[in-house]
Amino acid sequence: HLFQSFFSLSHFCQSKYVLPQLRHQNDFAASFWCTSKCCRLFGIFILGFGFGKTLEHNYEILNNLEKFECLEYPILIGASRKSMINKLLDINANQALNGTSIINTIALNKGVKILRVHDVNEVVQSIKVFKKLIGN
Repeated sequence: HLFQSFFSLSHFCQSKYVLPQLRHQNDFAASFWCTSKCCRLFGIFILGFGFGKTLEHNYEILNNLEKFECLEYPILIGASRKSMINKLLDINANQALNGTSIINTIALNKGVKILRVHDVNEVVQSIKVFKKLIGN
């Protein structure tokens, strides 16, 4: 079950534990600690926004999501109502739907397969429009 399978990539700069596929990358977005054993065991990557990262780090990860496709596992993100939206727009979490929709659309366009969301109906609408735009 997906909900019993949890594996979060944690930032661990210049670590010997960075996957070989990412080791050639020298930027923050590719500096995550993980092991291929965990990939096989859980079969999914959960990229965490927040959790001690700066606003700049969060947007760098978002801007570089396609680099994680080399891991060949589905990627899950949960940007819904996150502080990376609230702080940037100077709003509260309940006002973050538009920002969340933008981030989710960008993430889908960069290869993310699973979204953790709060506003299910609104996200379903966004995904339908996104799929129409890309021809699915």
